[in-house]
Amino acid sequence: MSYKYRKDNRTDEQFKKDILDHSVAEKESSKIIKSYFEEVLDMRVLIEDNGIDNSGEIIKKKKISSTADYLFVFANGQKRLLEIKNHSEKYDFLTLKKNQLEKYIKEDATVVIFRENYMLLIPSDTLQIIKETYTPKIYGCYGGKEGYRLFAGDINDFISSGKIENHVFSETIRDMVVKQIDVIFPKGSIYDK
Repeated sequence: MSYKYRKDNRTDEQFKKDILDHSVAEKESSKIIKSYFEEVLDMRVLIEDNGIDNSGEIIKKKKISSTADYLFVFANGQKRLLEIKNHSEKYDFLTLKKNQLEKYIKEDATVVIFRENYMLLIPSDTLQIIKETYTPKIYGCYGGKEGYRLFAGDINDFISSGKIENHVFSETIRDMVVKQIDVIFPKGSIYDK
């Protein structure tokens, strides 16, 4: 993750810790998502890293990328680019950065909003609708970058119309989330606010 692109008002030490926590959390979520797909689809799924770097190391050169972090390869030959966003259910809104959203649309990626009891899959055609329908604004927690904010009502409307998939976890998958809850939603990091 690029230092120049992501650095905001956090200290260097806190910034590095948050990026590492975030990368580890997404990696854990990707494993649970893989298990979910294998359980529901009854087929093997492989995960490949995509983009520049998923290690949590800070990249100080111009090597940044907003491409989706993971490529999921299904046993039936289907491939799906997934960008995982861990986002606790305690929040009644969701914000997607404008530049990232545009990149996901271009590469036909699906954004996965990973939560404690379920996950939302937002395909690129729905991301396009968001881009065309919502006005991006600058939100302080994103270092002055523009984003699209969706509130619970907006998300529920997209779910009702079939434009966002809502996948509720089975007890087995939910148990996996509970075991990793402090890794997936680390306390005290910027992602816990």
